[in-house]
Amino acid sequence: MRRVVLSLPSIAAVLALAAATGCDDAPLVSECVPGVDPTCETPTPGDQIVAGVNLTALFASPTTEEVAAARQAPAPTTATATLTQLVAFDTYRRFTLAFDQGGERLFTAFVRVPGGADQTTRLRTLVILTDGTDGAAEADLLTDASFGSLVTDAVQIVVAYRGEALGLFGPPPIDSDVAPDPYRADVADLGALLAALPTVPRADAGRIGLVGIGRGGTVALLAALYGAPVESVVTLGAPTDLFAASFRADVRTELLGQTPTDPFPAFQSLVAPVLQLRDGVTPRDVTRQSLLEVSPARLAAGRPLPAIFALHAVGDRVVGDDQLASLGAVLTSSSDTPRGTLLVEDTSHDGLLDVPTVQSQIAAFFGQTL
Repeated sequence: MRRVVLSLPSIAAVLALAAATGCDDAPLVSECVPGVDPTCETPTPGDQIVAGVNLTALFASPTTEEVAAARQAPAPTTATATLTQLVAFDTYRRFTLAFDQGGERLFTAFVRVPGGADQTTRLRTLVILTDGTDGAAEADLLTDASFGSLVTDAVQIVVAYRGEALGLFGPPPIDSDVAPDPYRADVADLGALLAALPTVPRADAGRIGLVGIGRGGTVALLAALYGAPVESVVTLGAPTDLFAASFRADVRTELLGQTPTDPFPAFQSLVAPVLQLRDGVTPRDVTRQSLLEVSPARLAAGRPLPAIFALHAVGDRVVGDDQLASLGAVLTSSSDTPRGTLLVEDTSHDGLLDVPTVQSQIAAFFGQTL
């Protein structure tokens, strides 16, 4: 790996000046000296360097070749799916859909199916992908009161990711037996879930919509651009571009030894490749590819995509609204396949789905596309 230094005569003087001024923008200098070690890299004047990581070079716009190399669809998780019926609630039938591998529970989804006399007609199917970290629950389903016939006449599924528990009304939470692997494994696991839909009563595998919240929105977009069999995707506050300023700011804070005030969802997973670069474990090109692999806005150009409706809170303190701008810049729409974005005022990252106008627009979008 090439290490980064300043081409200054006195390393000690630079460190002393930074300590005296308390300026956290001062580049940190390693022991590497270009005149002694030819593998050292002298940065371009003006580059931002923090903890030995050249952020200017790391977050430079990806090249066409880098994007092509990062477009590697993960293989769907290979697991055994088991559908178990629970006690009915209200007019709905309730199930768990569990995925096991080698005797371990990878992840579990909750399934709600409309009841009634007709149990043969297939219905549009909505898969809810949450922000994660705190698990997922039956309570994360879209509610009848807010979404009306969109959900009363649909099969709904909510997914608890690897390493996270699924909360249910009544029974104790169902745990996962494996460690979490945010974003990357989430996409592979979603592939396994979609493949198992023919086992779910009334689920129409030809009318699938994804609702992704935060991290779940990233997962939904990645799955869609890799050809998942879905007709439409709604995202709310989703990270889409790890090369944008909002994520770079969180990375800089982390490299300074501080904790971002409102970090991106599953931030430690996203920043891990940068920390490996800092520690000399991986080179910059590998780190950039890792960031690209979870940046759907950078990967989407020229790809066949389903209908997409992406929403974001203005001034989102968790996932900056520049993430929506990055996605919007690559989306094109048509009368047959609408794709668009919407900035929503007077709400927050966690409050988007509670806004009545947002609910009505999501219902209208799925009504048109599913």
